[in-house]
Amino acid sequence: MKTLMKSVALVAALLIGSISSAHEGHDHPPLAGHLSFKQNTLHIHASFPATPVVGQESLLVLEAKDAKTHQPTELNDNIEVVLWMPSMGHGSAPTQIERTLDASGNVVPGVFNVRNVYFVMGGEWEVRVTLTDAQGVKETKSFTVTLDGGHDHGGHQ
Repeated sequence: MKTLMKSVALVAALLIGSISSAHEGHDHPPLAGHLSFKQNTLHIHASFPATPVVGQESLLVLEAKDAKTHQPTELNDNIEVVLWMPSMGHGSAPTQIERTLDASGNVVPGVFNVRNVYFVMGGEWEVRVTLTDAQGVKETKSFTVTLDGGHDHGGHQ
């Protein structure tokens, strides 16, 4: 029985180690959102290179991936990102989306930088990502970001 338990513990330790190192060597920050679009044929991975701070500009990176292979894929749709605070019924300043460039100044396929990302107060925020295709069909998905601190608005949470 002891041998079995040691074997199970060893296998568990190896699995945990392989999972935690699976993304080592990659320059990808932790995912903030994993959004599925186009009937789950397209994924958008959303990440913040630095932890968002209330009242300071944050950078949000969106990466378009083929849903089956998770390889980068070009995105021809128009992208819009809106920050919305449901508990307060308001948003934030309009975001700005630009293509990501590599060190040589070439466009990185399927990768976008979202700038002018300001969380104006602490609490729970929805980051709404909308894709609009060439026919004008819109699809919106969102993920949640929760921030501590910020302004006190009369005790509202």
